[in-house]
Amino acid sequence: MFFNKHKRVFKKFQNRYTESFEREFPHDLLVDPLFKIDHPAKESLLVGTEEAKEKQYLKGSDVVSFLNEAPEGYLLAGFWGYGLNSHCFHYARADSWSRVWFRLPFGGAYMDNQDLAVAIPDFLEAFDEFEASIGSIVSDVEAVQNMMSGHYRLETCTGNVFETDKSLLFYPTFMNVFADVFADEM
Repeated sequence: MFFNKHKRVFKKFQNRYTESFEREFPHDLLVDPLFKIDHPAKESLLVGTEEAKEKQYLKGSDVVSFLNEAPEGYLLAGFWGYGLNSHCFHYARADSWSRVWFRLPFGGAYMDNQDLAVAIPDFLEAFDEFEASIGSIVSDVEAVQNMMSGHYRLETCTGNVFETDKSLLFYPTFMNVFADVFADEM
């Protein structure tokens, strides 16, 4: 298994995720090692790489900075929020071929947390499967889900580009949304 050195941090994260969503977090979306990211917000539980310890992109207004500045190797996942309704599950990753920034609403006082507890793991699992299926034909991925707003941009190895501003949180049909781009590629 992975996460040997930092097993307690991962276990705490996985327990909170499982308690919230009744499923385990997709292991393919994480890396080893993960560190606890200290944050003063009372209910926060964030884990991430060394790069994420330096800076966290947590507010909706941080998305452009993340897309332009996050260093390769950056990964942050977990729960964070402020006020009564700005609570989210976060997943952010920057690597050699992708920038992924998901700020998924969960835990706020005025949210439908029961529906979100189903939608969030469905969304993350569908994205994980989608990424696994496109790895050999895509050279660049930009995936943003900021609460109920989405922006997705894919570039294939042959130069085909597709962008959509469709939110995929409640309908994570990634392959259907990008079918036109991959018709000639797959």
